[in-house]
Amino acid sequence: MDWLMKRNKITVVDPNFEARVLEQLCDIGERENGNNNDIFYDSEADSDFVVADGHLETESDTGKRIGENCMFDEECDSSVTYCRDRSICDCKPGFRNQQSSCIATIDSVCLTDSDCNTLSFSSCQDNFCMCRQDYVPSSSRQACLPVATGYKQQCEENTQCSKTFGDSAYCYGGQCVCSKSYHFADRKCIRNKDLDNECNSSSECYIGENLGYRVSCQSNRCRCNEGYIRKDNTCIDSATTSALSFLLVAFHLLVVFLF
Repeated sequence: MDWLMKRNKITVVDPNFEARVLEQLCDIGERENGNNNDIFYDSEADSDFVVADGHLETESDTGKRIGENCMFDEECDSSVTYCRDRSICDCKPGFRNQQSSCIATIDSVCLTDSDCNTLSFSSCQDNFCMCRQDYVPSSSRQACLPVATGYKQQCEENTQCSKTFGDSAYCYGGQCVCSKSYHFADRKCIRNKDLDNECNSSSECYIGENLGYRVSCQSNRCRCNEGYIRKDNTCIDSATTSALSFLLVAFHLLVVFLF
């Protein structure tokens, strides 16, 4: 075959697959020229060639783009592309093709942090693109979202809230809040405990928003604090109650006296 006799030097772009290229060349040479395999490898040569479709091709400076024909992974133009079915350059599994660019997603296979650059706030961890500390994967697994650091902080998805405040926190109306029957205390969402319910700490007792100072866990039961008395399922100011009682009695006596 003419090309084999004219070119007695080749250079393989990546020495890691030199053996595979030379083996391919030998196979081609045997088919076309019997045992006359006058082929030499020169790593210092200026021209770069790879084997493709049964013949030698010049390798471009940038490598082959997504959709172009190939035989080896090393022919494709980046570390996040590969030669699918030894036929065509494509994004590696876990990367999505967006306008002929490979965009990393959660769990995309990687070798270095640079492979994950297209996924903001991620890094290469144990050969997979994962969200950095203080970030969580989106439900689509195509973005890393910041975890909430304060109650009623802005959010997009539930995991931003539950990561910080527990499983009973969720994203509602763009803010992190507690689920029904839970309240926020001690930087987490805690199940409500009514008066007389068993408790382990005062933060569990709940009689209404911003009324925590009126109730506490006493002898493992939620009870009104001193100065407050129970009315239904809440605690009211005992002094206010006494004053109202006095006024009612006085009004009653006045009515009796007048009539």
